Amino acid sequence: MSASSWDKRYHKLVMDMNAVRPMDEEELRWDRRYAMLLVTFFVIIPLLAGIPFAITGSLLVGTIPTLISMGIGAAIGLSTRRRILNDFLRVDDAAALFEIGDLTDQSLLENLCAERAIAFSCDFDTASLAFPYNWLVARQALNEGEVVQAYRLRGTTLAEMYDSDVGHIGDFLVIPYSALRISTKNELRFVTELHMAGGTWLGSLVESLKRMKRMQTLGVPEAAVGGDLGSDSGGDSLSNKGQQLS
Repeated sequence: MSASSWDKRYHKLVMDMNAVRPMDEEELRWDRRYAMLLVTFFVIIPLLAGIPFAITGSLLVGTIPTLISMGIGAAIGLSTRRRILNDFLRVDDAAALFEIGDLTDQSLLENLCAERAIAFSCDFDTASLAFPYNWLVARQALNEGEVVQAYRLRGTTLAEMYDSDVGHIGDFLVIPYSALRISTKNELRFVTELHMAGGTWLGSLVESLKRMKRMQTLGVPEAAVGGDLGSDSGGDSLSNKGQQLS
């Protein structure tokens, strides 16, 4: 797919998440090979290029192998970056694959919490919807092209449900756990990466809101309570949204 249609914040988030996510043995082997290639082209070959320079006394003879090796190393790095992005962001029309209804019933919300639904702070534009879909595909929780039943939980609705006035609450994309297929093999990775990807458990989100309300009732200043809840779904704020809520 062409990555040009994606906002830079999602590219950065994908690369940051890839850098810190847990890897299995096969991925670790490939990662070590990639590191060895970069060390070879950026360090070893430039050092060895001093040998022909010392023999011939020609700066050009010593410089050419260095420039060639660094060019190859840069090409490998760019190719790897492109491969990571293309592999992750491979569903172009992901936003159209969500069938979204408004979540306005508190009983349904509580049931979704009990069933371990997940939630992403979301602006509900094309990029905001495409990122969680592609992440779920990348983590093998969804099949590529699969239509997903989901909900839009508006921040104003959530605040009304729990009689909360703890500050601005953004909107959330809620995905029932039953819509996902997470194997036992991938469950630990899924749970670990959920917060990296800007998601959280819906139950944790609701409990955080209740806790903020209780603290506010006790007279704790708003700054200490935690400020805005899900007010920004972009950039670095999205990448650590889960850690703030859980």
